[in-house]
Amino acid sequence: KETFFPNFCTFLISHSLTSKHCSQNARRRRERKTRTRDVSACVVLCDRRRALLEFEAQRGRQSFFRTRLEYNFISTFTIAKTETSSPSRGGGGGGRKRQQKRFLVALSLFVLVFAIAVSFFLVETVPLVPVAKEKEDKVREKKMGVGAEKLLSEEGLKKRSFHAYSERDETPLEEAVETEWSAAHELLFRLPKKGDASSDSFIPEELKGALFCGHVVTDLDSIAGAIGAAVLHGGVAARASEINSETEFALEYWNCSLPEKIEDLIEEESKVCLVDFQQQSQLNPAIPMKNIVGIIDHHALQSNTIVTEKPIFVDIRPWGCMSAIIAHSFLMYKRYLPRKIGGMLLSAILSDTLNLKSPTTTEWDRRIVAMLVQYIGVKDINELAAKQFRAKSHSLSVMSAYQLVSGDMKQFKFHSGEAGDEEIKIAYSVIETTDAEAATSRLIELLPEMRKVKEELKVHAMLLAIVDIVNLTSALVLCGRTEQSLAKAAYDGALVDGNTHLMELKGLVSRKQDFIPPLTKAVKGGWIVPKFDGMARSESKIDVAEGEVEVVYSENPQGELRRVAHKEEEEEDNNEA
Repeated sequence: KETFFPNFCTFLISHSLTSKHCSQNARRRRERKTRTRDVSACVVLCDRRRALLEFEAQRGRQSFFRTRLEYNFISTFTIAKTETSSPSRGGGGGGRKRQQKRFLVALSLFVLVFAIAVSFFLVETVPLVPVAKEKEDKVREKKMGVGAEKLLSEEGLKKRSFHAYSERDETPLEEAVETEWSAAHELLFRLPKKGDASSDSFIPEELKGALFCGHVVTDLDSIAGAIGAAVLHGGVAARASEINSETEFALEYWNCSLPEKIEDLIEEESKVCLVDFQQQSQLNPAIPMKNIVGIIDHHALQSNTIVTEKPIFVDIRPWGCMSAIIAHSFLMYKRYLPRKIGGMLLSAILSDTLNLKSPTTTEWDRRIVAMLVQYIGVKDINELAAKQFRAKSHSLSVMSAYQLVSGDMKQFKFHSGEAGDEEIKIAYSVIETTDAEAATSRLIELLPEMRKVKEELKVHAMLLAIVDIVNLTSALVLCGRTEQSLAKAAYDGALVDGNTHLMELKGLVSRKQDFIPPLTKAVKGGWIVPKFDGMARSESKIDVAEGEVEVVYSENPQGELRRVAHKEEEEEDNNEA
């Protein structure tokens, strides 16, 4: 394709020029009415060289010799001389020769067009990796490494295709992997292979050997980020509280060990780096703020942020997931990324961005997902996401009301911005599920628990959003009139079937992007905690759950957190007696 067809086309053009040249010489000889014993010469250009035709004349003969081209497709084109019979004399000889020449020119043009068509067909149907590109990839692999040799194969260089999904539209996950495939493939050249020498000159000195710990309400992002950061910086991963079922599934799926509790690891001189948060309200009490040497997060800096005595390392990016920052840091520092750690980071990104559907998702989140899919070799990203979220949703059916309300809860403080304004504290919980109806059917359990948690935390309002991750909509649970007033000012949504305790929030799914900004706007717009006719106890404190939270092993061998009312049990025992 690269050498045969261009040279073949050059030969055809040369053949046409030769025929034309011979015709002109014959016309001149006829006009002079002379005969010559010389053989006309033609010169054909081939690879910038000229092949000169030899001229021969036979003594004693009075015939005109005509030359014919002979070519060889294997060697460089060579012009050979041959002898032919003399042209016939007579009035009709010139007409016959002109007809023959016209036929040869037409035939040459036809062959030329046919050769061009064949060459285009071969270009479209025969894949060919250029030799220069192949050499370049080998040089890059030897110099920097790619982390996966199979990615340099012809299959790895092709664009990713999802043949199994041809009968339906691509999901956001598939679309992201498809569109970011080439850019993500380039990123892989920055990942060294296992055992390659790496320099620690770019690693922050403050984070070497530190403990990496997330927030108290532990989720998948805080655990995966702590594990990844510990491998990256040569530290130790820790957890601030018990893990949920989704995190448990990811640890088992990627064969990673559960980090130990921060209380069991921290010492007086231990260095601690916080991951996935920077609020004091989410800090484990076992961590002194003087021991904090770094923060890796993706949330906004609001009130009640960590305060330190000296400068610390801070890496806060407006991305959809903190684990995406950790994965990108492996690229920046050119550190080897174990595949099981990459799998944990991938699962965390899927969880925090709702399979890349959340409004907080950025282009870097999509690119990192595409990179990790190639690096780990995930065959079906949709199947992985479905398994992960099924594990999370399955646990909701067996989780206690306390676990549902407190499982993914964060506290926020708001100010109107005016001098002397009152600080408003709001607790906001989120339940992400594929079966929102099953969660809303448990309102009779959730409402008393929400009021009890509100009382224990001493906050002005307690809100709970049930997020339907399939239909991308939410239902906001309102445990009292204060919450109803706040939700009306912030969201102005419609009540579900006239239920005053359930408000529909269409298209809102992210706490950081959709739920909190309207609350901030409402408070700054003048909303204050309402007083209901001087009532000592608001309606939100009626029907409050009783008892203390304990670990109960009756239904779950591993134990689960439930609120137990011992007084009621004692009264029941006395009545039975």
